[in-house]
Amino acid sequence: MKTIRIGGALGYWGDRTDALIDLLNGGPLDYVMMDYLAEITMSILQKQRKEDPQTGYPADFIPLMRQAIPLLHQKRVRLVTNAGGMNPLGLAQALIHEAKGLGRPGLRVGVVYGDDLMPRLAELTARGIDFINLDTGAPQREMPGPITSANVYFGAFPVAEALSAGADIVVTGRVNDAALALGPAIHEFKWKPDQYDLLACGTIAGHLIECGGQASGGNFNGGWQRVPDLDRLGFPIAELGEDGSLVMTIHPGQGGLMTPAVVKEQLLYEIGDPSAYVVPDVTCDLTELEVDDLGNNRVRVKGTKGHPPPSHYKVSMSYEGGYRIVTGLIYTWPDCIAKAKASSELILKRLARLGVPYRDVLVSIFGSDAVHGPMSQGGKDPDEVYLRMAFLVDDPVTADRISREVITHVLCGIPTGCLPDVFRPAPHHQIVYWPSLIPKSEVTPVVKITGGAA
Repeated sequence: MKTIRIGGALGYWGDRTDALIDLLNGGPLDYVMMDYLAEITMSILQKQRKEDPQTGYPADFIPLMRQAIPLLHQKRVRLVTNAGGMNPLGLAQALIHEAKGLGRPGLRVGVVYGDDLMPRLAELTARGIDFINLDTGAPQREMPGPITSANVYFGAFPVAEALSAGADIVVTGRVNDAALALGPAIHEFKWKPDQYDLLACGTIAGHLIECGGQASGGNFNGGWQRVPDLDRLGFPIAELGEDGSLVMTIHPGQGGLMTPAVVKEQLLYEIGDPSAYVVPDVTCDLTELEVDDLGNNRVRVKGTKGHPPPSHYKVSMSYEGGYRIVTGLIYTWPDCIAKAKASSELILKRLARLGVPYRDVLVSIFGSDAVHGPMSQGGKDPDEVYLRMAFLVDDPVTADRISREVITHVLCGIPTGCLPDVFRPAPHHQIVYWPSLIPKSEVTPVVKITGGAA
């Protein structure tokens, strides 16, 4: 039976970039996937591309490829990544240019694009596409700020098409994260759109490696003390068979841990309904899934079932929602929690007296309730806490007034208040996420192969 090995080398833009090189040097692989994109990432990249049309993709990707392209060629490994962000065609051209400088003029780059709806929003809304917010039920016309990004989550079949056309590297815009692994499986095993059980197994393989080191012992809450050599954490590998069989592992000799508990933690990540984990190509049913320990950092995953996919694509939209200013003070023992609470109340009273408006405020006390919020149990008064106050306002002038007021409480407020390193933070545009749907009939992915001239 044919089996492919897919490494998961990145969980988000900013993750450990040396993982790719470690995966390539650590042992045999057929593919590596790198997942760069979160919902907010698209807004950041869109802003960058607006300022410079040549950008719109993660700036650290090309420098990494200077190391990786020779290794990918030497090891005969193909790379699939959504690093194209808002400008996958631009990234493809940059890759080809870089490859020529490395003596690899024959590099073929497959590009999957067409997910960016910004140029078509007026047309789509005029034809009655309402982009209802999945969380609130509000239509897009009620969006309270200008739209900053709108991208469709495509599936894995365009990725497979690019690989079948001979791409050495596939770069995409927005696709479902797991599609970066499912695409190679569809290409290698010739899986069809109606083979739902197989597509579901491939999706779970991608889901298990899409967060990089989180699936090989990083961020492990079920026994982090027992994870060996986190300083050289080996990233996860999915051994996926053409019959849908799946074994999770890591390269021998690298750090990390692959056990059923580690796999289960990643498996539950972002899963709402385990009987209906919906991606563009299939609806996955995990209710009968089993995880078996094979020993030696090898875990078998079996029992995933598949059902027909949805009729719509998910759309990740965002809009500008005002300005955010985050400021605060540090309070020391004794009674530092009580001091911080009293100080937050005093600051809000002062802002009301001064007539400084704000839309919303979030008060957190780091060391007491910043993580668990109202579920925090209190407890022993620590040595110090940080009072963090995040305000949402309409303009940067108001943000500056709030920042100036907080500073005055060092001498005019509750005792032992002192300033953190950054005591006059700058305001930032607040980007608000707006999840929605669009019928699949309204948008079509585009696949293009560039480069390849020896």
